[in-house]
Amino acid sequence: MNTSNNSYVLGFAITVCVGVSAMLALAANSLRSTQEAAAEFDRQKNVMMAAGLLTAGDPRPRAELEQLYQQRIREVVVDTKTGQVLGDKAPKDVVAMNKAAVDDEKKLAAAEKREADKAAATRFRSVAI
Repeated sequence: MNTSNNSYVLGFAITVCVGVSAMLALAANSLRSTQEAAAEFDRQKNVMMAAGLLTAGDPRPRAELEQLYQQRIREVVVDTKTGQVLGDKAPKDVVAMNKAAVDDEKKLAAAEKREADKAAATRFRSVAI
């Protein structure tokens, strides 16, 4: 086998790229739940720092901080337009609620644009005299 051949070098490079990308994809998928848990814990720490319950670089272990969060912080959903607390909604539902609100706003904007276009189209007409 001639390892100096261009096709060999190209094949080797493609094999290495595919192999490494497969390993990275596997690692990313297997670590997804760990990354999501770390992101949630980081959010909880930021909330506790904003509330003055802890300072940056607090040496307490994660389990103790999670317990502090559960004891002292109450999560609620607030409608930012009205300021009303939505007691029947869970904080985990916020993403779906926001997506639905954005979809509704897009539909409303599209309907308003259609109405404006229709009004503009009927504003000027050519008349033969």
